[in-house]
Amino acid sequence: MKKHIILLMALILTAGYALTSCQKGKISGVWTGAPTPLDVPDTYLASSQMTLEFLPDPGDGATGQVVMRSFIDMQQATAATLEQKDQISYAISIAATASITGTYTIHDGDDILTVLDPSTMTVSVDPDAVRYTSDFETGAQDPEMNTIRADTAMSITKLLEPVMSAEFNRYQTIKDVHIEKGTVMDCKVGKEKMVFHLNN
Repeated sequence: MKKHIILLMALILTAGYALTSCQKGKISGVWTGAPTPLDVPDTYLASSQMTLEFLPDPGDGATGQVVMRSFIDMQQATAATLEQKDQISYAISIAATASITGTYTIHDGDDILTVLDPSTMTVSVDPDAVRYTSDFETGAQDPEMNTIRADTAMSITKLLEPVMSAEFNRYQTIKDVHIEKGTVMDCKVGKEKMVFHLNN
């Protein structure tokens, strides 16, 4: 009987800790995750570093506003083939950002459910952050290619919009939220385990 009571008390304390971790303002702030691969078409290699900003409503913090931001890094390299002797080998480096806003609700103590407003989603590619490199050894930029940076930024923006819509939608359910020492948040997004750190 004593063992059953001790086990029951442990379960209650564990549940209470999860509830407290999410609901009493402990998720308030900006949380930054590690860069993760981003599935982008057209042979680009891309990664996304996500930040989650929780702005609790007055009260116990079980509901509030959420802002998701993604810092995107993209790379692509091309090489001339034997049939394309006049083509110049070059690499493209692109930096982009994306964001969306919505609301969140704490569910069952350790899950966060978000409702995102698709009309607030933005994707931005700075033309000045688009770099064409034709000399792989020195990293020198190709001035001729740089004249099309604005067009490249526009096409990449259109390319990323459906990609980021799908990426943000993955965060509609954030499961098994566990906050350690108030600054490290372990959770699952889909089947992927993720770690976020609270920005100071």
